[in-house]
Amino acid sequence: MGNSGRNFIIFIAISGLVLGGIMLSGPPAQTNEENSAQSKEIAEEIVIDESLIYREDAPIIGNKKAKVKIIFFTDYTCSACKYFDKVIKELYEAHKQDLSITVRSFIIHPGSEIMTQAAEAAYRQGKFNEADSILYEEFNNPDEGTMLEMAKSIGLDLDKFKGDLQSNEIKEKIKKDNKDAAALNLRGTPSIFINGKQLKDNRELERVINNELAVN
Repeated sequence: MGNSGRNFIIFIAISGLVLGGIMLSGPPAQTNEENSAQSKEIAEEIVIDESLIYREDAPIIGNKKAKVKIIFFTDYTCSACKYFDKVIKELYEAHKQDLSITVRSFIIHPGSEIMTQAAEAAYRQGKFNEADSILYEEFNNPDEGTMLEMAKSIGLDLDKFKGDLQSNEIKEKIKKDNKDAAALNLRGTPSIFINGKQLKDNRELERVINNELAVN
């Protein structure tokens, strides 16, 4: 075989290796950051059973028919809940016509139960927002006495507050919140839903809300 024949065979062999490498390699793999971002976006689109998210008589700040509905499962002794409560309320102040905040309880620490009862009792007198903000402050020993002090500070009818505070009706509402939280497989607090979708990364709160405001 002449040199030209050998050179032709070598050329064909090299071309085959190159083409084979291209076909086998496929498109470049996604980085961990890309996978994480994609997973986050998908997670935000998972729609949950709304009957577990909403409670018709749950404390609400704002208009029930708002374009963007935030459901906030919280525990008053949770420091992260205190932080995100502030963030959510700042967003609400900036978009009052378009946002509503529905607050539901997810009792992680037993001491927060009496505080949640107090919040529900304040809601019955139209002072939920005031009570909600105060209850996130530090209470070394939350008990009925400290809850009465809170009620007095925001001008509640104390006799009515006392009756509501320990009422079976309010205790049943709190039990329902915790039952729904368990059915939703919530892992802790705060757990936040925006227009029926669970926020998987609470740091994305403002971005997701702004997106919802833009498309609704």
